[in-house]
Amino acid sequence: MYEKIRIEKLKTENANVIVNWCKDKDEDFLRQWAGRGYIYPLTETQISERLEDLF
Repeated sequence: MYEKIRIEKLKTENANVIVNWCKDKDEDFLRQWAGRGYIYPLTETQISERLEDLF
């Protein structure tokens, strides 16, 4: 009845998945799930740089 999901750490090489997921969305959508952590429009570079800062 329920599907299981697996949550994994985001890797730089997967940033394109997130960018593609957000490409047809607006700034409000980005802010809802990312807060002020990213600037609209979202880019792979933003994600990569943020991941580098975390590690």
